[in-house]
Amino acid sequence: MDGGGVRRRRACARCRVMKKKCWKDCRWAPYFPAGEHERFTILRRVFGGNMIMEILQQVPNDRRADANARENDPVNGRWGQLAQMIAEEERLQVPHQADG
Repeated sequence: MDGGGVRRRRACARCRVMKKKCWKDCRWAPYFPAGEHERFTILRRVFGGNMIMEILQQVPNDRRADANARENDPVNGRWGQLAQMIAEEERLQVPHQADG
């Protein structure tokens, strides 16, 4: 099999835009899931395909998570997500404390 892996169900955004087969072990899939083809297209126009992977490989994993969090919550980033999780946890614990 070409590509060294089993085909994925849905092509990642990069493979979809580039009209390539997307294999199970595609190195682009973690960065550009199936629904993010517009995001990949914009980045490709600005940086070029090869430069995107070079940039991604230079960014530490914890900074990648922060970038994803900033995309979802531009003001608070990961801290906003953490605050939401704490609030949800507190909300779920209140009934248990009342029973005790």
